[in-house]
Amino acid sequence: MPEFTARVTPEHVRPLADRYLADLNRKPDHRHSEDRAIEVGRSARTNRVLTKSQLLELASWKSPRIVHHIEKNAPSEVEEVTRVALSSDSDIVPIPVLMTLRGVGWPMASVILHLCGSEPYPIVDIRAFESMGWNEVPNYSLAEWRSYTGAFRALLRLADVDARTLDRALWQFSYESRPKAG
Repeated sequence: MPEFTARVTPEHVRPLADRYLADLNRKPDHRHSEDRAIEVGRSARTNRVLTKSQLLELASWKSPRIVHHIEKNAPSEVEEVTRVALSSDSDIVPIPVLMTLRGVGWPMASVILHLCGSEPYPIVDIRAFESMGWNEVPNYSLAEWRSYTGAFRALLRLADVDARTLDRALWQFSYESRPKAG
């Protein structure tokens, strides 16, 4: 398994995140969706549980195409699974627990932990992976997750920002690094 090595330097994290937000502010629907996801995360972090409607909000923000799968989960199932996952002190236990819900794979499970977890977690996203120095298609394994989380947290400490700011910067770095269609 390759090591994650950030292509983003700590001093560039805030300016990249600021450009992400500037772009986001030009898209009011996207800004509202992200703001709503952050609100859901705050509530879930406090209550250590997600309701089905909150999970649907997060899915709508991360990947609208999975919403119809998320809708198939019973409300009690969503609450039970998220309560177990968000109460865990482990970095690896919550992922497989969350993936017992229909529609929740690695990317969505990472969004739940990123926004709702008590510890800082990265979002599994190809753009973030690229910015962390890995251009291969991910295998999505617990070992890969552990490596990615460790590299993310190391950069987080160096940049002295919160996890949401770093995720925005990673996304923006990849976006700006890709050749533009002409």
